[in-house]
Amino acid sequence: MPLRTRTIRFQPLPEDVRRALAETMTACATLVPDSQQQQLGNVQIALAEALNNIAEHAFTGLPPRDAGMTLSVRDDALTIEITDHGHALPQHLLQSPHHHDLTGDVADLPEGGFGWMLIHELTFQVLYSRRDGVNRLSLIFDLSGYARKSALPQ
Repeated sequence: MPLRTRTIRFQPLPEDVRRALAETMTACATLVPDSQQQQLGNVQIALAEALNNIAEHAFTGLPPRDAGMTLSVRDDALTIEITDHGHALPQHLLQSPHHHDLTGDVADLPEGGFGWMLIHELTFQVLYSRRDGVNRLSLIFDLSGYARKSALPQ
């Protein structure tokens, strides 16, 4: 299958993140074969987490600057590379994601901190690099459905 790509630009602001996510999912629906569309729910959840993290954390104390995503589909793989000029991803997040202990009273559970773990659970691979002030986060999804189980009921 030939490589199919699409690029989407956005501002790391909540309202533009919503637009970029919707535009990306529309693009995915045209790039991904019908037989692999069932995996797009996982893509949407992981991508929403990643984009919201950029909007909420990467630009703290910085003016928002143009960011972008490049979607690439080949065979059973969808790669979404997100680039931005925000702060670097904190070093502790580059390690294996932390799994929370979900036993005990519901009132004692943490309110947040699940996003990075969720991104890792829903993707085949997560790659991050920073060079010359540019963050590159690649989310790679196995569209065949065999490498990762869906977080959503089928």
